Amino acid sequence: MSYGLIYTLPFNGIDGKDYTIKIEKEGYQGTSAELTGQPSPFTVTLSDEEFVYTPTRFSTATLHIFGGDYLQDLFSTDYRMCRVTLYEGDRMIWRGFIKPEIYTQDYRNVKFNLDLECYSAMSVLEYVDYKQKGESRGFVTLWDLLKQCIEESRGEYGFVYLPHVYGTDQSAFNAWNNPLSEMSVSEQNFFDEDDNPMTYKNVLEEIMKLMNWTCVDYMGDLYFIDINNQDGEYYQYGPSTFSKVQAGSMSVQDIGFSGDGHTLDIAPGYNKVTIRCSNYPVGDALPDTSFDTLKYLTSKDTKIYQSNTQGYKVTHYEFMNSENERYKLWAYKYGSEEDDMTDLSSEELKEEIDKATTWELASITGAIPVRYDEYNEDKNGNADITDYEFTEQYYIKTGRRTADRTPIFSRNNRIPIMTIKGVPAAYSNGAFAIYFSLEMLATMTGGLATYDFHFRLRIGSKYYHGGDNGYYWDTNPEPVVGEYTNNLWVDFDDTNANDFKGPYEIQTKGRKLNDGLDGVKGYVCHLPEDEILYGDMEFTLFGPHASFVIGSTPANYFAIQNFEFSYAKYSTNDDSEDSDRTYENVVNENYINELDEIELKISSYNNDGACYSKVLFGDKYLESNLYCGITGNTIRPEELLIRRIVDYYSATKLRLTEVLKRADITPITKLTDRTQPGKYFLTMGGEIDYKMNSFKVIMVEVV
Repeated sequence: MSYGLIYTLPFNGIDGKDYTIKIEKEGYQGTSAELTGQPSPFTVTLSDEEFVYTPTRFSTATLHIFGGDYLQDLFSTDYRMCRVTLYEGDRMIWRGFIKPEIYTQDYRNVKFNLDLECYSAMSVLEYVDYKQKGESRGFVTLWDLLKQCIEESRGEYGFVYLPHVYGTDQSAFNAWNNPLSEMSVSEQNFFDEDDNPMTYKNVLEEIMKLMNWTCVDYMGDLYFIDINNQDGEYYQYGPSTFSKVQAGSMSVQDIGFSGDGHTLDIAPGYNKVTIRCSNYPVGDALPDTSFDTLKYLTSKDTKIYQSNTQGYKVTHYEFMNSENERYKLWAYKYGSEEDDMTDLSSEELKEEIDKATTWELASITGAIPVRYDEYNEDKNGNADITDYEFTEQYYIKTGRRTADRTPIFSRNNRIPIMTIKGVPAAYSNGAFAIYFSLEMLATMTGGLATYDFHFRLRIGSKYYHGGDNGYYWDTNPEPVVGEYTNNLWVDFDDTNANDFKGPYEIQTKGRKLNDGLDGVKGYVCHLPEDEILYGDMEFTLFGPHASFVIGSTPANYFAIQNFEFSYAKYSTNDDSEDSDRTYENVVNENYINELDEIELKISSYNNDGACYSKVLFGDKYLESNLYCGITGNTIRPEELLIRRIVDYYSATKLRLTEVLKRADITPITKLTDRTQPGKYFLTMGGEIDYKMNSFKVIMVEVV
C-alpha cells in the first residue's frame, strides 16, 4: 500500500539524540505539516506478560501532541490507514498505526493536549484475516507463514532474529539450516468449518506455541525469542542478508539509572500445566454431501388416474442442484454415441427438466439429485398427506430407448458424474470409504450382461488402485484393467435371477477382521502403510455402464441412495471420544495457581489420523523427531514445552523493575545486576520515554 506523509513532529532527547515522528496516511498525496509535541512527545509501552512462554509480546505507543487542531483527518475505522514511525536520526526504531477509535479530548481551550494511541505494526495483525497463497489451498512452510505475517504487518523491520535451537537433525542443526523451511502445514488449518479464516496474529501465535517461542517487536527489529537459548545463538535475517549472531550481556550498573522506583518481586508460579492439541480431522472438513446442502432447482409432478376413486396417484419430484465446487454434480446432454456428452449449466438443466413431459428426462444424464414423494389425490384434488416425506436419490440415465439399445456410458469411460474435493492435508493411518445403495428404475429387468461403475481417488500426485487382490497407490491416473479396476460392485443376488431391479447395497471391499475400521462399510480405500500422502484430495465417480442380454428389458436409469464418502481413522486401544490430544504435568504442588490450558492448533503427529493441524517434516510427519540443540536430542514440541514450563516454574524466580537509561538493550540481551550475583535476566516489558532517555524495564530471571 502507498502512504503519503501528512504530519511530522521533530524533537530532541535530553541525551542529545535527534528524533522525528512521521505520520503517513494511506493514499494521501498532499503536503505535510509540522506538529508540536508535549514535554514527552512519544512514549512506548512494551507488553508485560507474566507467563514467560507467552507467544507474543507486542508494544503500543502514545503520541503526545500540543496545539489547537483535533487532527480529525487521522481518525478512521481502518487499523492500517494512518502509519506512525519514530526515527532516531535516519534509523527507524518504532512503527505502528493510529488506533481507530473515538477520542474524548479537551474542548474548552484554544490550545490543548491531544493524545493519540498507536498499535505496533505486528499488533495490527489481530485485525487482518489470513489469505491463502494461491487459487486453491495447499501446504505452506512455517517459514513462509512467518514471512507472510511480517509482510502483512507492514512493519518493514530492519532485521529479524530467529533462535538457533532446532534442526531437522543434528547435522542440519550444526549447519545452521533453518528448520522452519522444512516444516509445513495445510492452509485449511487456518479456516474453520464455516470457511472463516484465522487472523494473521492467530497464525503467528500458533507457530510460536509449537516452537515454544515468543515474538517481540523492538527498536525497529523483530525478535523470535527462546528464553532457554542459553548459548544465545540467533539467525539474523536482513532484507537481503543472513548472518549468525551471538546475544550479548549488559550490567544494569554499567547502563546507568535514569530514575528511582526500582522493585523486586517473586515471579508468579503455577502448579499444573495442560496442553491440548486441537486436532482438525480430515473427515470434519470434507464437503457435506447430504441433500441439505443442495439448492432447489425445479419440480415436476406425474399423475396416474385411479378409476376406483376417480382420483390420481401422484408422484411429486423436486430436482436439486449443487452450487459447491467442492461437491460437484455433473449434468450432461448426451448424443447418439457412447460417451458423447455436452456439459449443462444449472440454467440449461432447469430448462431441459421443465420442458420434459415426465421425470424421465429426454437426452439428459449425469448425477441428477431428485427427491420425491408419492401420495393419493381424490377427485376433488385433496391429498392424503399434509407434509412431504421425501425419498432422496441421484438419477443416472444409463441407456437409451432406441432399437440398438446403445449404452450412454462405455465401459472404463472417463465421464465424471460426481466430484468431491478435499483441501490439502497429510493423510495416513486411515481409509476412505464409499457407500451407497443402487436401484434400477424399470418395471422389470433381466439378463445383465456387463456392469462397470468405477471411480478415481487422488491425493496430491498419487492415485488409488484397488481390486480383489489388494491395492496400491502410484502416479498413474488410469485404472488398471484386470486386477485393480476400482469398480463399485453391488450384490446382484436376487432370488429371482431375471429381476435386477434392486435395491442393492454396494459390496464391502477392503475390510479385514480387526482392521480398526469398526462400523465402516462399502468400498474401502486404505491409505499406504509405509508412506504419508499429502496434497489435495479428489474423488471422482464416473458414469456407470450397464448392458443387458438381447431380449431382456434394459434398465435405463440407475438410482443411487444414501450416498456417503467418508474418512475413517484406524481405531486403537488408547483412542478416546475426544479427537483432541492432551498432555499435562504437575509443575509445583506448592503453588495454588493452575496455568490456563494451552491450546495448540498446529501440532505434531501422535497417531491422530489424518488431520489438517499436523505438521509435515519434509515428506513425513513431525513427531518426536525434531532435533533440539538445548536438550541435545530429538523431541516432540508439545512435550518439550511442558518440560520447559515444569523446569522453569518448579523453583521461584525473581522479577526486577528498574528505571535505566535507554541503552541498546534488546529482548535477547542478557542483563545482570551486581546485587544478584550469578543470575541472568531478560527483558519482559516496560515503558520507554525517548525524550527523557528513560527505560523502565521489567526483567525476569532466566537462570
